[in-house]
Amino acid sequence: MTHLVSSVAATLMLAGVFAAPAAGQAGAPGKTVEAHGSKGMKGPDSHVKIDLAPNSANAKAVAPPSKGGPKSKGAAGQVHVDNRTNWYVNIYIDGAFRGTVEPWGDIYLYNACGSTTLYAKAPFDDGTYIYWGPTTDDFCSTTWTLRN
Repeated sequence: MTHLVSSVAATLMLAGVFAAPAAGQAGAPGKTVEAHGSKGMKGPDSHVKIDLAPNSANAKAVAPPSKGGPKSKGAAGQVHVDNRTNWYVNIYIDGAFRGTVEPWGDIYLYNACGSTTLYAKAPFDDGTYIYWGPTTDDFCSTTWTLRN
C-alpha cells in the first residue's frame, strides 16, 4: 500500500499537480494597477521608441542574472501583465517592445526597479489600435491589469 501511495504521489508531482507557483506569481506581494484601453489613430505611435524588430544574426544579447549572466547592481523587479481583453496586446517597458500577451493571457517581464513606464498596444488590421498608458511609476513587483 505504501508503494502505491508513493507511486501516485510521484506521478502527481511529475504532472505538476503539486507544483509551487513561480517567484513573483500568485500570492506575491506588490501593487496592482488597472488600465482601460483608449482608441488610437492610424499612423506612428509617439509612445513607442523601439518596436518589434527582426533578430540580427550578429546580435550578442547578454543573459539575465537568472540565466547565468552578470549580476545587476540594482534591484530587479517583475511586471505581470494580466490581459483581460479579446486582443493580442504588445507590451512596452520604457518605450521598448518586450513581448506580446495573448487574449485573456498573462506575461511576466523583468525590469529594473525604479521609475518605469508601461505602455501596451493592440493593433488592428485597419491601422487603428487600442492602447493602455503610458503609466509611469516604481513598478518593482506589479500586476498591470488591462481591460477593454
